Amino acid sequence: MSDWKDLTIIHGNVEGARAAFERACEMVIRKQHANAHGIRVHIGDGGIDIYVGEFGSSPLVVYQCKYFTDGIGDSQKKQIRKSYQAAIRSEEFEVKEWFLCLPIALSTTESKWFQDWSEKCEYPVKLIAHTQLMEWAETSGLATIIFQRKDSMKLDWLIDNFKQRDRDPWVALVEQTEEDCYRILLKLIRLHQSCLKDRYEHLSLLSRRAEAGDRMDACEYVKTVLAGNIEEVHKLWIFSLLSDFTYEPVAYKFILRYDALIEKAKQYEKLCELSSSEFYSTWNLLRSPALSTLREKAYWTVKFP
Repeated sequence: MSDWKDLTIIHGNVEGARAAFERACEMVIRKQHANAHGIRVHIGDGGIDIYVGEFGSSPLVVYQCKYFTDGIGDSQKKQIRKSYQAAIRSEEFEVKEWFLCLPIALSTTESKWFQDWSEKCEYPVKLIAHTQLMEWAETSGLATIIFQRKDSMKLDWLIDNFKQRDRDPWVALVEQTEEDCYRILLKLIRLHQSCLKDRYEHLSLLSRRAEAGDRMDACEYVKTVLAGNIEEVHKLWIFSLLSDFTYEPVAYKFILRYDALIEKAKQYEKLCELSSSEFYSTWNLLRSPALSTLREKAYWTVKFP
């Protein structure tokens, strides 16, 4: 069984996990209510992340998502109260009920605070337990998407498919993973180059070769940046550039994708063979303890063994 806190590990930082939690809540609530809608994330969203109903026609059932993973202290209580007040005072909609979605169980003290506060609220306020959200995610099949189980499941499918055809699946597994990882690296290189603006000729050359389909030069680009003689801030960008809309570091997405193959390599006793791959060395460098300071400066919270 997954845990909502796993989102921080999956997405590499709290910002990415927060956005992922809000998307997950929207997905599972939509499964419960066909007329549920999400609100585009922006500053000052009016205490509403998801709603059930139609603006202007009737009062809305409002859902607010708070990715608090370390308990509910004074700061978190203030944010909860502020969101509630923003919702009930909105001139754009009327509140019927207000639900708070949290990724953790409340302590006895926190539960007492929530009960005392909610009973004093003008409109009905309820808490959706983290276990209820997880049950909805699991029973609807959405947990596979939310917790990114698809990479390992994809490889399992390939293994079963090739076994049925009496073929060794290992080559296909490596090819599929390296194709996926190459596309992720291309995304990272394009973002990095757009920031550099052709500042380094040798990196521009590697970028053009990678764009032309050279997978080895895609790997070489990342390794040259991280191990080369360039400004630290330009190295930092490798770890801080984010995927569109997800707030997930692109480099971390690469690591996760290759992690799935590493696990299969251990099962097939192919790790030694895999270690000669350029993708393996890129994966290893991105996780290197020598680069932990850069990852921390990019606000990565995940730790690698």
